[in-house]
Amino acid sequence: MINIETGRIVDMLESREAAEVAAWLATFPNIEVFSRDGSTLYAAAIKKAHPCALQISDRFHILKGLTDKVKGISQVQLSKIVELYPQLLAVYDLISSFKSILATRHVDNLESWLESAKSLCSPDVNSFVNGISRDIDAVRNAIIFCYSNGLAEGSINKIKRIKHTMYGRASFSSLRTKTLMYEFWKSVN
Repeated sequence: MINIETGRIVDMLESREAAEVAAWLATFPNIEVFSRDGSTLYAAAIKKAHPCALQISDRFHILKGLTDKVKGISQVQLSKIVELYPQLLAVYDLISSFKSILATRHVDNLESWLESAKSLCSPDVNSFVNGISRDIDAVRNAIIFCYSNGLAEGSINKIKRIKHTMYGRASFSSLRTKTLMYEFWKSVN
């Protein structure tokens, strides 16, 4: 868990089980805002532990989910493929308009974007739309608010580096202690 305001690691949890995550989150009663990836497990755990908290889906993960569905096509390939499959151009326009919604924070455009996406009748796009729809409140909040999961992602990389220096042989408890001590040392220096 990362403090969004200070960027510091507050605590770590070994488990990814929804009930354990919810119980752990409940030990932090003052949290009002959660920035997270698209995990439905974490969404459910947060809702159980903090039903009134604001959940914000990370914009990076939202865009990554969309672009992963259509990646790997170069411009040259695109021109040839668009001739054969004109719907592909509509998919790229859809991606551009979704990026624009995120960049301009026009949450009011999300519903019409979802309808346009559904109208393509593409299984991959529909899969993305279904994921967005399941987490619609957090996605709306990702558009409205400036919070990002970037601090958590950077901290996860930091924890992985610490774990690597321990040669992967230390227990979770040792890794947690070393990480939190490092954060404390950073704050006093």
